[in-house]
This record gives sequence, structure tokens and C-alpha cells, in this order.
Amino acid sequence: MESSPTPPTITIQVKFGVRTIPVEVPACATTTELKRLLQPLTNVLPRGQRLICKGTDSQTLDLLTANLLLIIDSLSFS
Repeated sequence: MESSPTPPTITIQVKFGVRTIPVEVPACATTTELKRLLQPLTNVLPRGQRLICKGTDSQTLDLLTANLLLIIDSLSFS
């Protein structure tokens, strides 16, 4: 019996105060899912969290998402 391939994940470096917390999430995770994962690590409720993406322009996150979709598509057809 073949096992299904593991979905791709990304590691996000979250800065919280003076700490940097590496969080591994599925590539298709939503911001809500990320906030839920951060709650036990930071003791901050999701509604009180503010996520900021570090990048050089406003399209950084869209570009990252598009690249991840290309990776997922290439894995699906390999």
C-alpha cells in the first residue's frame, strides 16, 4: 500500500518580543491557522495577534504563494 505524499511545508520565522520562533506550517495554511499555532507559543489570543510580512513590496506574499502553488503542481505531476 502506497502512502500519500506529505504536503509541502514552510518554516516561518516569527519575531515575538526579543525571541524568534520558527513555526512549520503547511504551505497552504491560512493566516487563521498560523495564528492558532502561535497562540500556545506566545500566549496571545488570535484576535490580539498582528501578523506582518517582511518583504520589499506589497506583492511579496502573493509571489510566495504563487511559487508554492507551482511547487505543489510540479509535485503532483511528478
